[in-house]
Amino acid sequence: MVNNKKLQWILGIYLAILLLSAAAVYMIPKESFFAQDILTSEKIAKAQLAAGNLYEAAIEGKLDQVEGVSVNGQWKFDYTGNKLKIIDRDQSILVVAERKESDDSKIEISSYMPLTILEGIDFTGRLEPPKVTLSGNELIIKPMDLYQVEFVKFNRDFTVAQFWGNGAEQGRQGHQISHVAGNPMLYLRIPKGLQIDSDHPGIQIIPKR
Repeated sequence: MVNNKKLQWILGIYLAILLLSAAAVYMIPKESFFAQDILTSEKIAKAQLAAGNLYEAAIEGKLDQVEGVSVNGQWKFDYTGNKLKIIDRDQSILVVAERKESDDSKIEISSYMPLTILEGIDFTGRLEPPKVTLSGNELIIKPMDLYQVEFVKFNRDFTVAQFWGNGAEQGRQGHQISHVAGNPMLYLRIPKGLQIDSDHPGIQIIPKR
């Protein structure tokens, strides 16, 4: 059985913990620990627009004018054949091919990547480009690597909730992950007379401007 003296000690220790917790609470940053990496709503809106207009920009020759789109991979292959079969094993990648003014026996490829944003954080620079190889008369586009991203969210426990409100109830609510992820594009520059055979339903061949 707890006597009065022990009870006073227990209450005193508990009150001391509460006081220390109160002081510590106001030392915790209210903003995200990654506030410097969080994009503004304006930048996110531009990223969404760029992802949606990437295909049209490529057809019009305005890829360099699209804000938020970067080149994350480039390849150059010597090729003397008359026909090229493009095998796309990742149907989510857009493919646009532009014919050059001459037959220079070279295939030049650039990978354009729109912004990929999760929870307001730009992950674009951490993504690897598609894998492209030339084997005989086949240009093979392999699927991009898969990534696993884990987010850790801090909730207010019972002690902190006594000072900042009922955060425990908020922690039980579900959270919808916000994201912007446009499809990457492979832009090919091919010799003038090269014939293209492809299993890609959306590949677009455009003439030299």
